[in-house]
Amino acid sequence: MNPKAKELIEQLQKESRTVETGNMALFQIRRQTAISAELDVILAEAAEQQAERLEKQVTDLVGIAAEQKRLAEKLDVQTDRLVSLTVWLKWLTIGLLVLTFLLCALEFRRH
Repeated sequence: MNPKAKELIEQLQKESRTVETGNMALFQIRRQTAISAELDVILAEAAEQQAERLEKQVTDLVGIAAEQKRLAEKLDVQTDRLVSLTVWLKWLTIGLLVLTFLLCALEFRRH
């Protein structure tokens, strides 16, 4: 918490413990009102700073989410390509096996 805000809160607490009468009571009320208004300004400034930090963090988070989405789409494309290459490799292997068996069969017929 802001040190000035702490000081004002302590001052308000101290003021609230003393009870004045007559003109002094009016002066005390005005002083408490002024202290309270100053405290409100300090707290409003602190809230504004927190809101700005939060807004920056949310903006950063949105940027990170957009980058994750882009990378996920790229990964999907690469995964699809890997799957298609794997299927192509499977058929190539089957073709080589068939060719190997045919060549073996031709070689056994020749001898």
